[in-house]
Amino acid sequence: MAQVKRYFELSEGSSVRFWEVWIDGVEVRTRHGRIGSGGQAEVEGLASPREAEEHSQKLILQKTIEGYAEVDRTGADDEDDDDVPTERVGANDDS
Repeated sequence: MAQVKRYFELSEGSSVRFWEVWIDGVEVRTRHGRIGSGGQAEVEGLASPREAEEHSQKLILQKTIEGYAEVDRTGADDEDDDDVPTERVGANDDS
């Protein structure tokens, strides 16, 4: 299944930031930071793909309320995220 990244930007005063979100199975992945930087990545593990979709929609709503606007990046080169540190947030722990 192709991962569709949704990309948002916020410009307030001298601060210009980005935030993006995509779903990878049961994980919701986000990356955020100042435009021009690699940003920081986070991963949240959820119980099912449906919960991952619902959670991503909740995050998108929160960001749009904060003032982020979605930007169409169709045809834009995806930046190489391999060197961006990833923090695992709220991962499922069945122990």
